[in-house]
Parts: sequence; structure tokens; C-alpha cells
Amino acid sequence: MIMADWIASNPTFFPMGTFDVEAQRKRLNQGWDTLGLEHPWGAYTGDAAASDLYSSRFGWKNPTLRPMQEVVANAARAMKGGGMMCIEAPWDRVKLRLDSSLPKF
Repeated sequence: MIMADWIASNPTFFPMGTFDVEAQRKRLNQGWDTLGLEHPWGAYTGDAAASDLYSSRFGWKNPTLRPMQEVVANAARAMKGGGMMCIEAPWDRVKLRLDSSLPKF
């Protein structure tokens, strides 16, 4: 799963403001350098349990996943090829937890 919205809207990587073309190029380069993505994305093709994926991604020991985390991990694994998954829920119930707790497959 790719959290493009989180990356693009994170002021640590891409400070907000109005920029001319040259400043925008500089902002982009600095953002990518700060983000530090070293390797291109590749699909996870293993069959590890969802809890193991969360554990390896976030360093959690023996995580107890919420039901939605299990559902999302399993749905992502079942996708054929690339795709987009939209998860809809009341803002105060999911947004803050979901952004930081989904593994990157």
C-alpha cells in the first residue's frame, strides 16, 4: 500500500507554501532526499500472517491487530497486480490510526 497522500501532505518532506518554478524544483528534490526512499517499491508476494507483516514493517513484537487491519492486509494481498484501495470510515475513528498502522506491501 502506498501512502502517497501522507507523503505529499507531510510538511516535514514538502513544506507548504507558494513557490516559483525553481523553488518548487528545489522543494521537490529536498523532499525526496529527506524522505529517503532508497529502493523502488516491489509487491510483497509471500504468505506471512498479517500480524507478521505489521511486526516486520513497524518493529512491533507480537502485535494484536484490529479487525480492520486484518481485513485490509488480506484484501491487499488478494489484489491481482497494482490497484487502489479506498477505506471509508468516520474521520475520528480511523484516519489517525490507519495512516500510521498500515503495512507497505
